[in-house]
Amino acid sequence: MSGVVLLEARAQGLIEHETRKRPRTETGGALFGFVDEGDLVVAGAYGPGPRAKHRRTTFEPHAATTGALMDAVREHSKARYRYIGSWHSHPGGVPRPSGPDIATTERVASEPEVQLACPLVLIQASSPQPSGVAIGDLRAWRWSPELTWLMPLEIELIDLDERFCPAVEVPAGWGRGKHLLSPDPA
Repeated sequence: MSGVVLLEARAQGLIEHETRKRPRTETGGALFGFVDEGDLVVAGAYGPGPRAKHRRTTFEPHAATTGALMDAVREHSKARYRYIGSWHSHPGGVPRPSGPDIATTERVASEPEVQLACPLVLIQASSPQPSGVAIGDLRAWRWSPELTWLMPLEIELIDLDERFCPAVEVPAGWGRGKHLLSPDPA
């Protein structure tokens, strides 16, 4: 598997912003973009949404939130951008896939409704500090169906002139209405 991950700088900014908000538990979110001559272009990243589960060594996105994001981005971009994978943090850890990361990616790759045989996974290392969070390396991994493993990819930061990832309302939970999930860090 060849290619690189071309990561929009504002998407990287959102990943760092969301990682700083949860210094001791994993967080994450969805990635949207497209494939261009073998390279993956990440045009936008979203945060976890209000119903995700954050734990010390695991992050579990809320399936309905991810589904709402997938539908909204595909519709608003006229299918130019689509779901290409996810990102999550490793607080106090290294940006290398864990056993659960590998199992989750394999499961996503085999889900017919996702239609993504080679999901991208970005892992952001961080380290809790007394004064906040130190942001470590960000690494990219892509599922290889042939090898049934996550393979490393290089990341290059880019600034896209055209960036279209809309704000999306997602369920906030029982009796709490809707939550606006935006790809732009606050």
